[in-house]
Amino acid sequence: MLDLRSIQLTEIQYTLITDPDLSVIPFIPPQEFNAPFLDFIKQVPKDILQLDSGLGYHELALRNDLDNPTRFHVIYPHNLNTLLKSRGRDQITLFLVDMKTQALSQVIDDLTHFNSPLHYYLPFNIDKGEIPGLPNVIQSPGEFLHSLVLNQEQIFELLGIKTKPIMPQTPLFDKDALGFPPFVPAQTTYFIANQLLGNFSYDDDSAHIARNDEESLIEHSKGSLMNADTFERQQLIIREVEKIDSITLTGEDEKIVKKLHPTNTLLSPLVVLAPFQNPDLKHFGKAKKDNKEDLLFVAFQKALNFEQTRNYTNNLKFSEDLKEHRELVPLIGQLTTMKSRYMDFVGFLHSSFRNSPLIRLPFQGRSLYKELSVFRTDAMHLITQPANGKNINKTIARFGQALASRTISPELKIGLKALNRQIVSMSDMPFEWLDLDGIPLAFSHDVCRMPETPIHGLMATFARNEQFAYTVPEDILSKTLVIFGSEENAFRIWQPLVIAMGVEMGFQCKVCLNASQAVMAIKENKPDFIIFDCHGGFDERTNSSYLMLGKEKLTGDLIVQHQLSAPLIFLSACNTAPTYGTIHPVANAFFEAGCLSVTSTYLPINIKTSTILYIRLLRNLRMAATIALHHNWLGFVAHTVRTSAIAEAFNFVRSTKKTEAEQQEIDAIQARTHTLLMSFHHRRQIYEELEHNLKKLSGKDQHIMSKLVPEYLFYTNLGRSDLVKFEVFTRNLKALNAFD
Repeated sequence: MLDLRSIQLTEIQYTLITDPDLSVIPFIPPQEFNAPFLDFIKQVPKDILQLDSGLGYHELALRNDLDNPTRFHVIYPHNLNTLLKSRGRDQITLFLVDMKTQALSQVIDDLTHFNSPLHYYLPFNIDKGEIPGLPNVIQSPGEFLHSLVLNQEQIFELLGIKTKPIMPQTPLFDKDALGFPPFVPAQTTYFIANQLLGNFSYDDDSAHIARNDEESLIEHSKGSLMNADTFERQQLIIREVEKIDSITLTGEDEKIVKKLHPTNTLLSPLVVLAPFQNPDLKHFGKAKKDNKEDLLFVAFQKALNFEQTRNYTNNLKFSEDLKEHRELVPLIGQLTTMKSRYMDFVGFLHSSFRNSPLIRLPFQGRSLYKELSVFRTDAMHLITQPANGKNINKTIARFGQALASRTISPELKIGLKALNRQIVSMSDMPFEWLDLDGIPLAFSHDVCRMPETPIHGLMATFARNEQFAYTVPEDILSKTLVIFGSEENAFRIWQPLVIAMGVEMGFQCKVCLNASQAVMAIKENKPDFIIFDCHGGFDERTNSSYLMLGKEKLTGDLIVQHQLSAPLIFLSACNTAPTYGTIHPVANAFFEAGCLSVTSTYLPINIKTSTILYIRLLRNLRMAATIALHHNWLGFVAHTVRTSAIAEAFNFVRSTKKTEAEQQEIDAIQARTHTLLMSFHHRRQIYEELEHNLKKLSGKDQHIMSKLVPEYLFYTNLGRSDLVKFEVFTRNLKALNAFD
């Protein structure tokens, strides 16, 4: 099951103490994150050892396959005493103290009682002239860094560590040396790059980071408006991304860190923020103007029309919509700014696991509604019929092309096509469908996704993964449970085969025709991996999806109530994460109950092909768990789903052949193709040449791939499945990179 993520002695804890935001509105970030400490956290290290050698710290993480996130926690006053008692005094901790919290006197008493030389305090929301009443108060990143360096002897003694003295390098952290960008989304990645380098500023005046020549900032904004249809600003982000990647690629070229296989990559995943003004949020609240809260909903309804140009400037059409509601313009601006600022910060936290580069794409909205509305929940069963294979291919491609055209610069497209890396996306859009010159992103890349609605979920996902970790053990199959949720003939015909596989391979199968039976099966087996094989559906009244166990709906509420979960979930069911019409996917409930990764579905899936897919997944898992093939769960699931498209195509060709020799030739070519798809650099070529090769094999001049329903694009990997490692892979990688 889940383990607590290990804490290094030299890591720094950043603990925010503030009152909870009781008004949980799914499109408004928590109020506790609307504070100046967001920029502070970006300018300080994760670990005190980074002050001596950021690159050395990064190398150790790569050699040992470590995920070292920024240790950021939110604590409410009523929980503070319990936390301090359990944590003790032996960890470097910076407490970010909200001076407006209602229980401030108790907070200060608790902090003072448990004070330690390893504890620092940053008060914020402080009135001018107010005395914090706390020991060891710091006011800027530079002051905090100075204190760590000057007091390092005492710090290491209290930590019980013997190490050589920290000797910070000459700081290069200024706009002349590394080009501090004038564009906010680029600045977050700039801070990631400098943290990776160990390139921190020891200037006591933290405001110098935000200062730029006022005239140049004005000129930059003017230029962006004049070049609204270009990707000029995105180039500033890409420049910062390239700094991060160059460090890893140099280490790879110099063989500083070795790869297990040529097909592996040392590049960290690319975290992509793709914000979307989700039209489904219009279901929240009824627009009235008789009180402040309703005015907020009115503003939000209008904000749904907000989107940005390619150059991250506000779309003029949006401004025209507000001619009759000019009084709402400031509030709408505040809402979108809060969302951007929050997503940048949470994106920074998610990037911290693997020192990942971060890219925020321009806000998207109504310009993509037309392409996505085809997938609305009341029509999706029509477009996914087998006879509509050609149409669904075109419809998905149309959306993918529109998304790419509006958000991806030619330079970013080149980088995505050239570099072997996984993608972590934060978006309500089906980002896997992004078109890269005719090829869907999901075919060329391993992609996991975190929905941005409800917006609180992004931080919850970080907190879950920062606190807990799961490694896929070699005996994962003995900890696997397949739940059959239907007795319909279309399902039952496959169940004897799956049960026989379970007997042979060691996993369990249970028929569960209601929630009670599922509760019992999960409690008895305590699985690490659950496959739900059943119907799925959606409730238009609550805008939520659910699973069908027999004739009973397994809703999100029941999942949370009964804690029906496991670290890994695979939903072989229709409509579990619709991309238009539902904003409460059932996966959210599994995450709330303790899951780390849920493979879900955008659209209806065929019972036969979906069952074959999870059967293949189980067979592949036996090898993946014992042989170091896949680094993480994301790579394993993405490969299995991706190759299902190839398998379906070859099955079609196989049906046209009669002789055993012809069948064997097809089997051999298919096996070779599956193996080549393990290599990132072969995927585009395979996709581009597949149609020609299928025609040659079948002997018929027909477009095979375009006629097949692309069910591999109907799946989405939710959560941070890139952080779920295979035990055998990590063990071998660490052995390969052990110091002599």
